[in-house]
Amino acid sequence: MRQFAALTTAAALVMVCPAAHACLGGKRTPEIEDTGRYSEIRVVEVTGVQLTEYEDYQLMRRGVRPWPKPQGGIEFVYPTSSTPGFEVQALVDRTIKGPATPTARFTLGGCGVEPPKLHDRGVIFVEPGTGYAVAVWQSEGEHYRKLATALGMEITGEP
Repeated sequence: MRQFAALTTAAALVMVCPAAHACLGGKRTPEIEDTGRYSEIRVVEVTGVQLTEYEDYQLMRRGVRPWPKPQGGIEFVYPTSSTPGFEVQALVDRTIKGPATPTARFTLGGCGVEPPKLHDRGVIFVEPGTGYAVAVWQSEGEHYRKLATALGMEITGEP
């Protein structure tokens, strides 16, 4: 009986491993020398998060929305080894690059990206023409402090 349990556990681990390997690249984190490639850089406070891809998937599963047509012979695959895309709404505390605006909406998701909590503060880097962004949150500690200092930001309060 023990041998069967061990084999079952080993089989389960083998099935999980391919998904885990898909995210080996880790989260993209901008460095100060990379800031020139972004069209917008803003210091923000999160006021809302909408799990857009999760919501779409659940509506398809429930039959409320149709499944997308296969593209190139590939059926729709819900991301299991990375975070599905989600939209963040935020107050803009400061615009470092791009047009000044009091609020911002941007899309995050991908490998190792966790949805922020309400009131999280951070710096967002928006990729030109896509609306997709990379964020560094104050709760990330040292990397945020280094980036904030290099961008000339005053660091106040705790995450």
